Amino acid sequence: MSYKTFDEAIPPQYAIQVLDELTNGEAIISTGVGQHQMWAAQFYSYKRPRQWLTSGSLGVMGFGLPAAMGAAVANPDAIVVDIDGDGSFMMNVQELATIKVENLPVKILLLNNQHLGMVVQWEDRFYKANRAHTYLGDPTNEKEIFPIC
Repeated sequence: MSYKTFDEAIPPQYAIQVLDELTNGEAIISTGVGQHQMWAAQFYSYKRPRQWLTSGSLGVMGFGLPAAMGAAVANPDAIVVDIDGDGSFMMNVQELATIKVENLPVKILLLNNQHLGMVVQWEDRFYKANRAHTYLGDPTNEKEIFPIC
């Protein structure tokens, strides 16, 4: 599979490929809902059943972090990584406190593109790039990041 590269940013697909290499494809991976979910499906090489924990397109934003927490409790010797987008991650960011209190060895690969990426894709494709509260970054910088807004 191929993807665009950028001089000023790390492509999310590349970050997932590097994670795959670093873990030899052996980690338990969880995801929320969004572009990161699709990329995790495409660019991580899963080696066994029940290694990828995802809501299966049920639209459950925020699923990734609590799923990773449960996997870490159930598999204390495994490397557990939540691959999440910034929008999905914000749905359960408070669980970082639980991770700290319970001393859970959950890793998080946060793909921060400052917007609800999957929703923006649909806005571009079907609604002529008409934005409906999908930008998550600094509102004073929105026109620089999304010139078509």
